[in-house]
Amino acid sequence: MSIGWDGSTARSGAQAFTTGSNPGGYTLAGVNIAFTGKSGNPANLAVEIRSVSESNSVNPVGTTGVTLFGVNPSSAGNYSYECTGSGCNLSKDTTYFITMKAFGLGGYYSAALTGDAEVKNPSTNGWSIDDDGRVRTGITWGDAGSSVALKMEVLAVPK
Repeated sequence: MSIGWDGSTARSGAQAFTTGSNPGGYTLAGVNIAFTGKSGNPANLAVEIRSVSESNSVNPVGTTGVTLFGVNPSSAGNYSYECTGSGCNLSKDTTYFITMKAFGLGGYYSAALTGDAEVKNPSTNGWSIDDDGRVRTGITWGDAGSSVALKMEVLAVPK
């Protein structure tokens, strides 16, 4: 999944996940995201968590994002993005998106995909990761293709 300027257009990426059923919800510590590298000199990577709009449950639109803090990927590997402040509270049984953007003309980051069309794991206290990554080209969100999810790990603890 390309995040940034792919030579012809700006691209953003997103991955949905759903929290478990803990009655008090969860506190998000952050996320780990795998990258396969970068091309050129892309702009700073912005990683956010967004809640799902009731009117559009498959795309991260109409919601305010909470910024997660980390470093720009410099090579292939896992990168951590930390959540701080009040936006780190997650409700139970709720779908959220991790979104990534790097607007600018210098290049793009390559986020790793799982290669698995069925990554949902409802046996882990109800948590699941949607089996389709999302990509935005211009202003339109759509399926990232191949029915595979972003390779990521959500780090949260029950309240």
